[in-house]
Amino acid sequence: MAEAPKELTLQQKIDAKHNAKTVWDSPKDTWEYITIPAENAIGETHAPVTNNRHKFEAGNTYLVPPAVAEDVRDRLKVYAKASVRVLQPKRDYDAERKVSTYGSSGSIAVPVDPATIQ
Repeated sequence: MAEAPKELTLQQKIDAKHNAKTVWDSPKDTWEYITIPAENAIGETHAPVTNNRHKFEAGNTYLVPPAVAEDVRDRLKVYAKASVRVLQPKRDYDAERKVSTYGSSGSIAVPVDPATIQ
């Protein structure tokens, strides 16, 4: 019959938490440099990238563990896509203007510029 696990005291729990290893305790020779761009894709100051308690400011280079570097690179990619998405709306404004002007029925001829026909 197995014994029930012994309950830890509060001090033992605190000590265990303080002695726990994290990615920041890994050997520094495996760490990587990451650079946060000064500007985003649309020319604005890049927003800081945060990772739990750590904040990575725009225009700076940091030496971080590989797991943190990978996470920050992923966040930078997501941020870049979100910045560019502002410039690439999914709506076709030209088509919406033509529909509002000529209707959507197709029975009315829409003027076409011959120079655009290929």
